[in-house]
Amino acid sequence: MGKIVFKGENLEKVLNKASLELNIPSNELNYKVINEKHGIFKKSIEIEVEVAEEAQVDQVETAKEEKEVISEFDGAVRIEDGVIHVRDPKENGKPAEIFISSYLECFIDGKEVSGRTRVFENNKIEFVIGEQKSKRNIDIKIDQDAMEAKISISYIPEIKYAIKDADETMLLDIQLEEKEIQFPPKFSVDDIKTILREKNVVFGLIEENIKEASTLEKVEDMEVAKGIPVKNDIPDELKIYFSESNQSRGEDDLSRVDYKNFYSIANIKTEEILAEIINGEDGTNGTNIFGKELKRKAAGKLNIKTGEGCKLEDNKIIATTEGRPCLKSGVFQVNKVLMQDIDVDMKSGNISFIGDIHIKGEVKDGMRVDAGNTLIVEKNVSTSTLVARGDILIKGNCIGGTIIAGGDNTVVVNEMTLLGGIKEDLCALIEAVVQVKERNLFGKGLKDGEIIRLLLDKKFKRLLTKSIIYLRDTSKEELQNDKLKFFLKNNIFGLGATNIKSHTELYNIIDLIDAKNEILKSQVKLPVNLTLAYAQDCRIQASGDIIFTGTGSYLSHVEALGEIHFKGNNSVVRGGVIKSEKEIRCKIVGSEGGGKTQLITGKKGHIYADVAYIGTCLLFGLREYVFEEDSKNVHAYLDEDNELIVEKFVL
Repeated sequence: MGKIVFKGENLEKVLNKASLELNIPSNELNYKVINEKHGIFKKSIEIEVEVAEEAQVDQVETAKEEKEVISEFDGAVRIEDGVIHVRDPKENGKPAEIFISSYLECFIDGKEVSGRTRVFENNKIEFVIGEQKSKRNIDIKIDQDAMEAKISISYIPEIKYAIKDADETMLLDIQLEEKEIQFPPKFSVDDIKTILREKNVVFGLIEENIKEASTLEKVEDMEVAKGIPVKNDIPDELKIYFSESNQSRGEDDLSRVDYKNFYSIANIKTEEILAEIINGEDGTNGTNIFGKELKRKAAGKLNIKTGEGCKLEDNKIIATTEGRPCLKSGVFQVNKVLMQDIDVDMKSGNISFIGDIHIKGEVKDGMRVDAGNTLIVEKNVSTSTLVARGDILIKGNCIGGTIIAGGDNTVVVNEMTLLGGIKEDLCALIEAVVQVKERNLFGKGLKDGEIIRLLLDKKFKRLLTKSIIYLRDTSKEELQNDKLKFFLKNNIFGLGATNIKSHTELYNIIDLIDAKNEILKSQVKLPVNLTLAYAQDCRIQASGDIIFTGTGSYLSHVEALGEIHFKGNNSVVRGGVIKSEKEIRCKIVGSEGGGKTQLITGKKGHIYADVAYIGTCLLFGLREYVFEEDSKNVHAYLDEDNELIVEKFVL
């Protein structure tokens, strides 16, 4: 198949032209529009028609055949110096014809014609000969990060056409020839820079490339501007030598270094290097091609501190005593270790040691172990008390015991949490008093103290409960010396509230709570974690995270200021209370029998469970949710509007 291009003012005319020329009905033409904007001569439409090869050359071949046989009686036509000359036929001779190609416009006696057309001497034959206008194109490509600009340039010449001279013939195929070709001026260096400025490209211009682009006939994707990339700081690196396999840690990793990962570390000797700080490098800011400065990512310096048993010298942490190394939250220390190779029982007696304690046996009924730092128990713990200021690892099961990781930390943090709850209730109480007074909800004439007493009795009993817990075990001497406890004791309970003249006095209590919490914060040490396999009928507390590695927890009270995770694939939480300030992640909670299991977390906490059976209770502050059907893939939390959201699927 061949292809012929036809051109006209509109689609209807160009289809008619193609139909006449090819002798094919217009509705049977196989064509596609290839240009609707600009043709060689003027604005028009061009189509491309598929035809058989023989049809494409038929008329031209016919012209050649007839050109060779010109009778003296037949008409003829020729072009000389761009002027068409026609000779009419004699007697019965055939008239001359011209063949108008699709790219040419011809008018005979004012009427446009196309294809094969008869012509005579008296015809006024005119051709519309246009010209191709010159054009120069430039395209600027800027990458997404504005770090590079590339340029492409092309030039289209101005072309003037004329009718091509032809010898005398009966059928003349009108042809055009290029009379004059004129290229537009090239883009100068200043032109290119001006166009770049219009695109806001003002930095990193590559002068030699711009100069070269101004001399070439055609340019494709030449780089003409390049920014300076940012070089981020290389952070300090901490190389630890006391692990079984050397490890390097950066600043971001330091907060995640968990001592439980180093329980198998052997003791080290005095002057042995624990770790080394490898200094990083400062980076440099960058600049994009728009001239905007790009800030580098700064890396803070490692904040390494040394505790007991080690020192920092020439970027090296060096042991000053023999013991077990420890790194927690950027603090290195070497702890003295007490190794207990046998069970802790009536024969060995209770154990109390200022450093680490490592028990290779069991801790039997009724015994107590107090560790000044880390406590490791290789086997089971039964009906005994374990207290450590550092992390606790129990590789066996715990039955009926009390385990506290963090020592005094848990007491201090619990007191801070309790005071935070009292402060929150006091703020709500102040707001309630203001609303009661504005709306006269309790009638007119009541004093602030009387309103506070009524609110405490009706809507703020939880404030009374928290205050009772806080004042529990307070001596008379302490009550006289502690302003906060004295105020709560004499102005919150019973008729004592009527002693309050204005609700603004409650702000004084809030100030005292804030001051007390600041003191308590200074007493809080690093949070420590507790890891164990299984707990049954135990009371467990940790100032950090609690991790169950085995079958789970049964009828135990488990409380962590950090997160609580049940790692065992088939671990079960059945009965008791699991309380975390941050997050609880369980596998299976409750039982098919519907026993009550409580999962408690703070207002910003999250609770996850693979399976939660009917009767399982979730608590977020005062918000409670009890499962009424067995569920799976549970995720519970409070949204921005303090609404309890429980995402789940029916099991």
